[in-house]
Amino acid sequence: MAKKRFNATGWRPKPGLSKLFNNRIFTAFFVLAILAGLVWAFSSYVWDRVISSDIFIVRDVKSNTELSPTVRSAIVGKTVFALSTRKIYDFVRSQHPEFKSILVVKEFPSTIIIKVIKRIPVVQVKMDGFYAVDPERIVVSGPYQQLLPGLLCLEISDRPIALTRGQRIDDKRLSAAMDLAEALRKNGYLAKLPMNEINAVLPAALCFVVGSTRVIVGEADYERKLKVFEKILKEECKGDLSSLEYIDLRYQRVYLGYKR
Repeated sequence: MAKKRFNATGWRPKPGLSKLFNNRIFTAFFVLAILAGLVWAFSSYVWDRVISSDIFIVRDVKSNTELSPTVRSAIVGKTVFALSTRKIYDFVRSQHPEFKSILVVKEFPSTIIIKVIKRIPVVQVKMDGFYAVDPERIVVSGPYQQLLPGLLCLEISDRPIALTRGQRIDDKRLSAAMDLAEALRKNGYLAKLPMNEINAVLPAALCFVVGSTRVIVGEADYERKLKVFEKILKEECKGDLSSLEYIDLRYQRVYLGYKR
C-alpha cells in the first residue's frame, strides 16, 4: 500500500500542482525579460537620438590662450558626448608640449573649455637659433633667428643643436649659467648693467659679458665673486668697464686685462 504524502500543515498537495506553479514562475520571468529588453532597446534608441542631436554638436572651443588651429578643428563639429576630456588633453599636450598644465572641461550643451597655465621664460638659450627657456629648463618657444628682447642670452654649446618645444635641457652648463643669471638678478646687475650674455661653453671659464668686457667667474661661489666685482667696478673702474677686455675672478688674486 502506497504511503500518503503530507506537508508540515498536514495538507497533501494535489498531483501536478507543483509543476503548474513552476510553469507560472517561468512564464512571469520570461515576460519580465521581454519587457526589460524592450525598455532597454527603447532607451538606447532615445539615447542615440539625444546624443546625435544638433544641440550637442560642439560649436565653440574656449581657452584663455591661443591654441593651434589643429586643436579646434579636431573638436568642433563632434558631439560633446563622443569627446573624451582625457583624449582632448592628450591631443592638446601633443600640439602644445610647452604648456605647464592643461584642464579640459565640457560645458553643456555644445562648448569645450580648455584652461592653460603657460610657462614663463626667464632666459634665452643660443643653439641653432634662440630658444626661450623657463626656470625648469623647459623650452617654451623657438627657434628664433634674432635675439629676443628682454631675455638674457645664455650660450652653452659651440654646436648648432636643434631643440623642440617642451624639451627639458639636461645640461650642467645650462644649470650653472642659470644659477649665475639668478645671482646677477638678485644683486641688481641685470637691471643696471648692459648685460649681453652668459657664456658657459667651457664651465671652468664661465663668464658674463658686460658691453665688450668678459667677467670670468668659473663654476661656483658666485655671491663672493660678485662682491669682488662690485668693488672693482666702483673703485678701480669708476663705473666704466670700457677700458677692460676681461676681469678674471676665479682666483684669490683678481686679474684685469686692459684693452690695447
